[in-house]
Amino acid sequence: MTFALPAIVLATERDGIPGGLHVSAVLRRSRINVANTLIAGLMLIAAGFVGSLGVVLCGIGVLFTSAYALAMQAWIIRSFEVGTAAGKAA
Repeated sequence: MTFALPAIVLATERDGIPGGLHVSAVLRRSRINVANTLIAGLMLIAAGFVGSLGVVLCGIGVLFTSAYALAMQAWIIRSFEVGTAAGKAA
């Protein structure tokens, strides 16, 4: 599910909730460039790990690490969007 998250977010942004639930379109976008999908999924896992460190290490750190993790996730999804757009053009 983590590896499909960027495609789901972009489909939801473009077509609303029905777009995010359109499984064939999400899978098609994920398979345009499999390397980008794998890299984005692994980076999202790492961002989630960074966000959870704030809870594990100290209570106050959750404010900073979760905000940083969300910013990382937004950047990862934007990078996935740019990478798949370049893959479609090629």
